[in-house]
Amino acid sequence: MSNAAPNPFHNATAVSVRVPLQFKPKDPQDQVSQPLATNVVVTVYDAGGRRVKDLFRQELYGQVMTVSWDGTNNDGQLAPSGIYFIRAQAGLLDAVRKVVLVR
Repeated sequence: MSNAAPNPFHNATAVSVRVPLQFKPKDPQDQVSQPLATNVVVTVYDAGGRRVKDLFRQELYGQVMTVSWDGTNNDGQLAPSGIYFIRAQAGLLDAVRKVVLVR
């Protein structure tokens, strides 16, 4: 996962997440290995570890994607100024980036 930009931010920040391309174990009868979808989850947490916003949840095949956060919570309300953590999980990979929201 890339660093969040801009950071600190006022209106929105974004990170890029590289989803690895994985393949099913090759069956001796198959000519080509079949790609395997990777479950990707991107979530924002506050400094206390509470989930603030679910940004993305979907199965994808290897690619690079960009996810942005507009500083709101799951109820659509503005989150207060503070330190937050964006966590991206893609299969067995897990990364966290700190962001600072300034209102």
